[in-house]
Amino acid sequence: MAPNPNNKKRDGKGCLILIIGTLLVVLGAFLFMPLAGKLTSVMVNSTLEGQVGYVMLTAAESCIAAVLLFLFAILAIHYFDMDDKAKEKRPNPNEKQYKFLGTRAATWVITGALMLCVVGAAFVYATTYRSVTMEGISTTYCHFITTNEYEWKQVSSYKVDCDEDKGLSVTLTMRDGKKFEILQSSISAPHAFHEQYDCKEAFVADLLEMLEEKYQITPNVSHIERTRAFYQNDETLWPHVKRIIGYNELVPEGDEAPETSSDTVAETEGVTES
Repeated sequence: MAPNPNNKKRDGKGCLILIIGTLLVVLGAFLFMPLAGKLTSVMVNSTLEGQVGYVMLTAAESCIAAVLLFLFAILAIHYFDMDDKAKEKRPNPNEKQYKFLGTRAATWVITGALMLCVVGAAFVYATTYRSVTMEGISTTYCHFITTNEYEWKQVSSYKVDCDEDKGLSVTLTMRDGKKFEILQSSISAPHAFHEQYDCKEAFVADLLEMLEEKYQITPNVSHIERTRAFYQNDETLWPHVKRIIGYNELVPEGDEAPETSSDTVAETEGVTES
């Protein structure tokens, strides 16, 4: 049986549609991020009005992944719908005829539902976060549910470490055993924060100094030299990072590590260098 030339044309057009559609999906995801960020800024300035602090966007990555999934689903629906229409125009008696969703109305109803899901993802992106202020820390889900509210006097200890890929992390442990990491995430901050601080590391440095002075909570710092290597060329962050890890207290002036620096750090702070 001779091949149907119409199938080749349809396949070529289908590949082009998929390529263009994929590019539009990626573009849509890139547009989603600044738009969701703008919504986040509005919500944060409303929620933390007048407070000095920031929110960590704990659902950001999950929402972006969900939006990509929704947009690819829309692409798939319309691709198969166009394929159904092409088969109707050029029927092949050797092919079984069927429709992907049955009717055009069903296609657009599902498309509308998926677009509502994209809008919902933007809302979750903007309203699910961890608040870190000078008063304390709390977790909010979808703007309406707030849990894990703690004042700083409830901190029992904290650990400072440095990841080779993401950089510095600060993990607080509360008296009930609950742990919170307050650096390694995308953040959004109100105007009051930006008027006082140029980065979250500067805020965290002040916060940790307050914990030590007011509540006598001393840090458990790990991987001092890894932290130094990661940040020392960053003129903006390194001064604040040095305060967070207590670098000036552990290392002599001039950033010259002593010959016994590893032993000194370990004995002074209980640090294990690796």
